[in-house]
Amino acid sequence: MKVIVIIIHHRHGEDVRVALDKKSVTRQLAKYAKENWDDVLWSDSYTGKSQQEIIDYYFNACDEWHEEIEFDVKPKRRKNQKFNWLNP
Repeated sequence: MKVIVIIIHHRHGEDVRVALDKKSVTRQLAKYAKENWDDVLWSDSYTGKSQQEIIDYYFNACDEWHEEIEFDVKPKRRKNQKFNWLNP
């Protein structure tokens, strides 16, 4: 299984998020940009833009950036044991 760690660097520090696929990465970055849009880009609007356009516009217009690190994760299981995310 692949896990993508998203690190968003901003003026207050970093946010770390995790996704299982690129679609989720795009969704999470667009959500972050929308949540912080008025703080940085108060004169512009994201209305009518695609998620990728929102991400590109937001991160190009402000002093913030993001990176993605992809990991292969192999959950540990004993034979005949179902994997439990809360108690691996």
